[in-house]
Amino acid sequence: MTPLAVGLLLRDRDVLVVGAGPVAVAKIGRLLASQARVTVVAPDVTPQIAAWAQDGVVALHHRRFAPADLDGKWFCLTATGRDRVDREVFDACEARHLLCNAADVPEACSVFLMAQEDAGPITLAVGTRGNSPGLSGRLAREARATWPEDVAALVARYGAIRAWLKQERPGPALLEQRTAALRWLASQPWDVLRRTEADLQAAVLHAFATLPPQRPR
Repeated sequence: MTPLAVGLLLRDRDVLVVGAGPVAVAKIGRLLASQARVTVVAPDVTPQIAAWAQDGVVALHHRRFAPADLDGKWFCLTATGRDRVDREVFDACEARHLLCNAADVPEACSVFLMAQEDAGPITLAVGTRGNSPGLSGRLAREARATWPEDVAALVARYGAIRAWLKQERPGPALLEQRTAALRWLASQPWDVLRRTEADLQAAVLHAFATLPPQRPR
């Protein structure tokens, strides 16, 4: 089975974390970076999570998990260190059609978290389907190291050209021609995106006019 890699947009969405140990701290940090609203349920809590709760960064319940804790949640992470409890949480999520990640219990996951590298508007995610999480971070870092230093600016430049072309050659009838031109641009050496705006627009219009239309993927 090949998982579908997606980016979860969790800003202002309620997420449940079951467990409050060191692994949970790392997971919560990533959730907070995504601006999710985090609720933690655990009988024992690490100092970091207690401090977050004291500051109002997370909501905290000092007790064991109950299925009703999933009410109103969009996503659930469980990191209790106890396989039986993590599977109990997963089963409760499955019954509610709610996505769940269980740390170090691949068979109790409907979602695998990936190692992540960010650069401006770019997110690189690498996963091993729960088999070798320790290698995911290395693979992501090594891939990130191959990018040009100005990659974020180049991606923004491509986005600006894409928006300009949609205005310059608008309408659904021209979609496949726009797609061909933009795929051509995406395949060019990075230095092409460093050209002046006028040169870049002229090159894209030439590709638009001369390349065979292509269907969007």
